[in-house]
Amino acid sequence: MWPFKNKIKEETKRGLYGNKYNSSKNVSGWDNLGLIEQLCLIVLPCLLVFMFYIMLEMTGLIWWVRLLIGIGSVATLMTIITLLVNYFVER
Repeated sequence: MWPFKNKIKEETKRGLYGNKYNSSKNVSGWDNLGLIEQLCLIVLPCLLVFMFYIMLEMTGLIWWVRLLIGIGSVATLMTIITLLVNYFVER
C-alpha cells in the first residue's frame, strides 16, 4: 500500500475572530467598526446638515432649498476631505 500514501489533512488556522472575518480577502470596513463608530458615521453628517439648515434659516429661503444647500455643502466637505486624504496618503 505504499504507492497510495494517506494524505495528512492540515487544520486551517483560525484567526482571532474565527473564520467570519478572515474567510475572504474582500471584507468590508463596516464589519470591523464598533457600534458607536457606526452610529457616529450615520448621525454626525445628519447633525452637520441640521446645523447648516439652522444657519440658513436667517436667509429666508424656502425649507427645501435650505435642505438642499445643507446636503450639498456637507457632501462637498466630505468630498474635499476624502480627496485631500487620498492625495496625501498616496504620496
